[in-house]
Amino acid sequence: MITLRGITWAHSRGVTPLLAAAQAWHDLHPEVTITWDQRSFWGFGEGPLDEVSRDYDLVVFDHPHTGEAAHRGLLLPLDELASATGSCAGPSRESYECGGALYGLPIDAACQAAAYRADLLEEDPPTTWAGVLSLARRTGQVRCSFSPMGTLGMFHSLTASLGAPAGRHTDHYVVPGAARDALDRLAQLFAACGPESLQHSPPRILAALATTGDGLYAPLVYGYANYCRQGFAPHPLRFAPPPIGLAGAVLGGAGLGIPVFTRHRQAAFDFAAWLISPACQLGLYFPAQGQPALRAVWEDAQANALTGDFFRTLLPVMDLAYVRPTHAGFPAFQSRAARLLHAVLLGQLDPSSALDSIDQEYRHSCPA
Repeated sequence: MITLRGITWAHSRGVTPLLAAAQAWHDLHPEVTITWDQRSFWGFGEGPLDEVSRDYDLVVFDHPHTGEAAHRGLLLPLDELASATGSCAGPSRESYECGGALYGLPIDAACQAAAYRADLLEEDPPTTWAGVLSLARRTGQVRCSFSPMGTLGMFHSLTASLGAPAGRHTDHYVVPGAARDALDRLAQLFAACGPESLQHSPPRILAALATTGDGLYAPLVYGYANYCRQGFAPHPLRFAPPPIGLAGAVLGGAGLGIPVFTRHRQAAFDFAAWLISPACQLGLYFPAQGQPALRAVWEDAQANALTGDFFRTLLPVMDLAYVRPTHAGFPAFQSRAARLLHAVLLGQLDPSSALDSIDQEYRHSCPA
């Protein structure tokens, strides 16, 4: 008997399809049992990869950790499974590549988008930042995540949409003019949303919109198709392209990695190859509340019918999504940068000092 231990993030989108896949695989291969533990949204995005890679045979992780995994030798290269992935939505597969090798299989895909309650919003969702500010000031019902990482995510989307994607320049993390513009926009929105937005996370915002009706609209949250499905929540949500244009929304999603420390390498590879296959992604993963990276799902008529055209609506945004840096020092850097931007919104640090510190921190994080 072989037991594979896996870890994913604690949400139906991250857990339910993997539990269904584990049961199906065990039904077909009774000698293999797969268990799945859960970690928080914070742990998935910011938690150290080395800890979980030593304790598990299968690790679901966020793509900015790819370089860390490669540089520190935490995950096995998965190039032999690359052909099994099929065509992906947006740059999902490329986001898990480092040094020409693939370290994560794109089992899930997402990007930042706008979410809203179509039954309560008495107008079309805003298509411009000025429209978002107007709606927020008129209704008090616009919801954003101004936690440190939520602030950084929106900052990334805004700067990329302004033609200055973060981490693409030698002297600055973001070109100063675009960085100041993005901070000004965020400061205006923070003032309109209020201090309670400091405690919001994207999943909490979506859950509140779909249950209590606390809020009408969220301009920049990661898309979760679950909230669009009948029966998942009392009030299904709709998603739209973010009010920054089609280009620049931060790429999200999740990759499946296999740690170098696993004692069951072949069993883990066999399961991963099946999990990422188009047959599993479309036939089992999506029906079990999953949000596959497989492009065929995003274009599938039934998948769109079940989610209010979630996939079809956001596919153009996915294809133009901004991919965060993936070098080994980036995960630690993004946590520090997030705190600096957060301090600006709280009035604890002036924008110029914060941006200078971010530039210095970024240069320090990059390989020599």
